[in-house]
Formats: sequence, structure tokens, C-alpha cells
Amino acid sequence: SVLVGTAPSVNFSAVGGSTMPMGELKTRTNNSYNMGWNVTVPFGVDFGPVGLRFDAAMDNLTGKPNFVDSFGTPVAAKNVAIYSGSGGLKLNIPIFRTASRIYAIGGASAHRVTGYATSLVGSVSAQTLKDAKTVMGWYGGGGINFRFGRTALFVESRYINVQAKQPVGFAYDKINYIPVILGIQF
Repeated sequence: SVLVGTAPSVNFSAVGGSTMPMGELKTRTNNSYNMGWNVTVPFGVDFGPVGLRFDAAMDNLTGKPNFVDSFGTPVAAKNVAIYSGSGGLKLNIPIFRTASRIYAIGGASAHRVTGYATSLVGSVSAQTLKDAKTVMGWYGGGGINFRFGRTALFVESRYINVQAKQPVGFAYDKINYIPVILGIQF
């Protein structure tokens, strides 16, 4: 077994980066989004080549100037913030005989989409974190880390798919986005 004789390694990271909308979230004629930013707090435990990974994250996408209300009248674009918690598996692959490695991650996630207009008066009504509906998603991706003693510098990206159907106001049933992050692991 890969776990026999392997002491677990607990890790915590400080991370930030950019988030890129994909598919209709980026290309729709009206009410679409540009690249934004990301803050993630990953933590986990590695058992040799296999590990568990958990994340708390906030992704903010910038509204394009193509927003219109229900009557087709241009309105001020609203940024959308996506708060999420995720958990899954991590597969570590050593780089030659060094402590650095490439890795693959994948799992399930829960999201709350906020910031979008919830009425015709879009400038005064925005969905709040408290009132947002929790929706489920999945992710898959990978990264590379460069280890220096017990600390590592890493870069990572993942594809995130969210079943984003909201009761009112949000124009998408499904959203996809890709955060690209740079971090320090302790």
C-alpha cells in the first residue's frame, strides 16, 4: 500500500490570483463578465502520493459594460462574487529526486453567487451572501510546487463547473470559470 510507513503531512497556504470566466459567462451578448481576482485558503493533509485537499475561496468577476435590464435598457455593470468551499483528492507526483512535485486535484464544491441585480432597479438591489442560494459544483485541475525545506511556492489552476440556478436575477443556470493562483504553502 502507498500509505504504509508514510507519515501524514499537514499543510496550509496563503494564495491569490486571477479568475477567468469561461463559456457564456464570458461571451454572452448581454450581462457577461471579464477576468477578475481570487483569494483562496487551501489546507490539507498528504499521505505520500495521495492527499486530501480543502479550500475556502472568493472569486470576483468584473461586469462588462454590456449589462441591460429586463426592458433592454443599458444599466451599470455589477461585479459578481462567488464564495465557495470545496474538498477533494490530490495526487502528488515527484519531480525527479527533489521534494518539489506536480499534482492533480479534483472534487466537489459548494458555492454562493452574490452581487448580481435582483430587481429591475439593478443599481440599488444586489444579491447578498446571506440571501444567496447554495449551489453545488465540481472541479479538476493541477499545479506545480517548488519546495524549500518545509515551505513551498506553487502555481495552480483548475476548471470549476457550478450549477448556478438562482431563484431570481442571475442570468445563468450553469457557470464555468478558471482561477489561476500563486501561493506559499507552510
